[in-house]
Amino acid sequence: MADPRAESGVTRLARLSSAGALAALKRGGDRVSLGEVIAEELGLVGGLVILALFTAMGTWRKGARLLAERIAGTTSTLETFIGRIEAERIARIPGTGVFFTGRLEQTPPALQQLVRHTGVLYERVIILTVVIEPQPKTDPEERIEIKDLGAGFHRVVLHYGFMQRPNIPSELAASEALNLTAELDKVHYIIGHVDLLAGRKLRGMARWRDQLFVLMASNTQDATAYYQIPAAQAMKVGLQVGI
Repeated sequence: MADPRAESGVTRLARLSSAGALAALKRGGDRVSLGEVIAEELGLVGGLVILALFTAMGTWRKGARLLAERIAGTTSTLETFIGRIEAERIARIPGTGVFFTGRLEQTPPALQQLVRHTGVLYERVIILTVVIEPQPKTDPEERIEIKDLGAGFHRVVLHYGFMQRPNIPSELAASEALNLTAELDKVHYIIGHVDLLAGRKLRGMARWRDQLFVLMASNTQDATAYYQIPAAQAMKVGLQVGI
């Protein structure tokens, strides 16, 4: 068994964290704060770096959860949305529109916004979800799931391993069920762009954490590049959300 005295500061901090001792620790019968342990083990500068990382990670997790809740509260289910499209006889225009979503049963905000502001919809609509599986790679034969939702809507789920880079146009072209090969260059990729408004909420994080989350979110990778979508075929539809 390793001598605890030989542990590095980072190793000891990880051990304390896994034991559930981050909030308050005991040493010799006295309670000491996490900050004191970090300062002792890693020094002042190292301690500040670790605390900053904990703060950033906690802010990102909570901010992402709050954002998902806000968006879910403003969108309807796909079943409801499709029923409305048919009941109101929304005008359909030629072409295929691909809309991205992380929630299988919810209407993508960009789709809802497009219909609300233009009053029209593509003749064919693909609701696309990309799932990153906890394995390095997925087999091409098991990559794609397709479900016909009726009224010109299709739900497509793509499964990738964490070491693979998604290529949306390539996967859609390879699908015989979608039959998009002949018109692949005419497919429109509609990407939702969320404009975060810090502090515009009834509950949530402190204002400074709101602003930190907005800053972090603004530095995330662009979806067009990540999914290898041709820039000329992509269109962003904005949505303002207070967090």
